[in-house]
Amino acid sequence: MAALTEHASLLNLRVRGWRRRHVETPYGRVHLIEARGEGVLPTVVLLHGFTAAGAHYGPLLEQLRRAARRVVAPDLPAHGFSDSPA
Repeated sequence: MAALTEHASLLNLRVRGWRRRHVETPYGRVHLIEARGEGVLPTVVLLHGFTAAGAHYGPLLEQLRRAARRVVAPDLPAHGFSDSPA
């Protein structure tokens, strides 16, 4: 279950135009946030570290958005808003 800080971070990104969605995998639903960028670099995928979630990297995601055409930040299984594997 996502912590209050993750909800606040996600809300902050959504206000800035980021969208969220879930992708079905064999291990459950994986949550991700994504946005179109303003730059010329190809799509950038940011993977978080242990005990984190994609939304925790809001300032970095905004910087990457200026450089890339698209930025995606998934929550790994059992992190953030993704399902925990059975």
